[in-house]
Amino acid sequence: MAGRGGNFIARVMQYVVNELLVDRLANNQSFQRFAVRSSKAIEEMAQKGVQTKEELTKQLKSYSEQFGQEVSLLQFEVRVLSYMIFSEQGAANYVCRLSYKFFTYQSVLC
Repeated sequence: MAGRGGNFIARVMQYVVNELLVDRLANNQSFQRFAVRSSKAIEEMAQKGVQTKEELTKQLKSYSEQFGQEVSLLQFEVRVLSYMIFSEQGAANYVCRLSYKFFTYQSVLC
């Protein structure tokens, strides 16, 4: 029974302190300015977050499209190279081109 009475008193004290605190803060001009500034700052951050999300979405879509184009180009190149390798004349041309690219690459590095 003593536990319940202590709990009741604690709740009454908490209620009184909360009411006094809320009344004092509500009437305090400094706290009101702080609340307005905080609210504006949070709204601005939320707007910036939405803008950033939209920009990132556009960039990601662009990168996705570019990646798709690159994959398509690579698939085409693989088909062409496989055709070249499996035909006699194509194999010779492929080796010549590959060696030309290698030596050109080496001269760029030096």
